[in-house]
Amino acid sequence: MKTTERNGAPQAPIGRSYKEVPVKSALPIWAATAVWGISMFAFPMYRIPFLVLTAALSAGAGILTAKFVPKETRRIEIPFTSGNADIDSTVAELNRVEDAILADSKAAETHGSTAAAEEMKTIAALTGKIRAELIRTPDDMKKLRKFFNYYLPVTVKLTGKYTEIIADDKAGDNRLETRRAIEGTLGQIRSAFEKQYDALFADDAMDISTDIDVLEAKMKMDNLN
Repeated sequence: MKTTERNGAPQAPIGRSYKEVPVKSALPIWAATAVWGISMFAFPMYRIPFLVLTAALSAGAGILTAKFVPKETRRIEIPFTSGNADIDSTVAELNRVEDAILADSKAAETHGSTAAAEEMKTIAALTGKIRAELIRTPDDMKKLRKFFNYYLPVTVKLTGKYTEIIADDKAGDNRLETRRAIEGTLGQIRSAFEKQYDALFADDAMDISTDIDVLEAKMKMDNLN
């Protein structure tokens, strides 16, 4: 999901925040170890002066290398906390789903399934919008129970299965048929996500029971359940 810009700096989507943590390079250790390796062939290491000299050179190599090696950092996500355990766990699950679908969309794009990849990207973006609205108005949680319990796990299951199939160059007729069935279902899932997002701005919770019944019937017919 894209970030917004504020004062020229990229901002994480609502409900997601990150921090940079330093990553220690192994190069100083390798440099120090290399000195010992070279010294074993260059000096009679059974003599104390050469052991002391090698230790000093090894330490110097490690320190010098650490000084000039570029500093590296790794970006990690900070868990969302609101003080409401139910909201926090739901946001964490939405983040997991968003990441999984985006990863599957990239895999689909890599294998030439552009249409399916675009549907997945849209679903992932809607997941982020639903998360943001839930954080703004926690009372919306009651509108999302059925959606969370059904659509989220089904969506991740289908996109994951889809990427598994397209990565198999020797997929048989049954798997290719499953691929086509999932491609046909993605649009329906995207529509359900759109409806659920729109429903968060309505006074009444959206009744998605009918949508679930239709999707369950379609998945059963296509052997996707």
